[in-house]
Amino acid sequence: MPTRMPTGQDYDENDSGSAPSYLNSNIDNERLLINIRDALKQTEIIALAGDTSAGPATTVTGPDAYGAAAAVGTGTHFARNDHDHGLPAAPADLPLAGGTMSGPIAMGTSKITGLGNGSAAQDAAAFGQLPNLALQYNDLLGWTFDGGGAPYVNNTNGAQYVIVNRIPLPAAITVTNVLIDLTVFGVTITHSFLALYNSAGTIIGQTADQSTSWMAGGALGIYTLPLVGGPYLCTPLGANDFLWAAHYHGTQVTAPTFAQSGAPIVIANAGCTTARLRNGYIFQANTATLGNISPAGLTVFGAPYWMAIS
Repeated sequence: MPTRMPTGQDYDENDSGSAPSYLNSNIDNERLLINIRDALKQTEIIALAGDTSAGPATTVTGPDAYGAAAAVGTGTHFARNDHDHGLPAAPADLPLAGGTMSGPIAMGTSKITGLGNGSAAQDAAAFGQLPNLALQYNDLLGWTFDGGGAPYVNNTNGAQYVIVNRIPLPAAITVTNVLIDLTVFGVTITHSFLALYNSAGTIIGQTADQSTSWMAGGALGIYTLPLVGGPYLCTPLGANDFLWAAHYHGTQVTAPTFAQSGAPIVIANAGCTTARLRNGYIFQANTATLGNISPAGLTVFGAPYWMAIS
């Protein structure tokens, strides 16, 4: 047995009989590795992702001339592509375009934005497409009540009060005019306006002064009055929202009279809180420019006047 590490001069590498046994073993291992490399050339392998955030495995078709993979995968272990080796299936992603859902989508508290307008019976409706029931009867955008079937009474109101009358706002609409039905002229009135408020009490717009028109020499009947500076886009502030159409005059000897619902007060305002009255009034000193109102400060006036928007 040699007492030192042999060198290349101690044996003839072409003479297997002169080579130590451990060198023969190393040569056999090298030949085995060559055989494995050659076998891999015939095998299609899959490189799977070592980074768990990576996408699907990359398929590579055998090693190169040096035994390396021809395409670098994203994995740390290999498997044949005709066997999944117990790997979990990749979850299906919702396609960015097209595709069919097979179950409900839970949005939590998130909302869907940028939704196109629906056009078929089973399409989702965008917020601005919610039906406006007033349009089923005529071409007005909304009204305080349907004048086609309700009994009318005539009523007046004192000076320096903003009289508000609620009109549903199911979707965003653009309002140009406010309408009212004048039935009896006033006497010596000033600063007479129609106006439009949102449900927070913020004034959207008011008409020009109608004092002359609402006294003798004017005309009785329905007035369709444009809002100064309009039209105005009116967007719901929340669910079950509304607008208030209003009328006002600053001073009077005798107030003008307008058409009003004949329904009892308790019926007309049933279910309404003070800040959401169907018809109410609030004081505002004589002015040529109406300001905002506080809905919490409203007082029930009675049944609503007939007013509308277009």
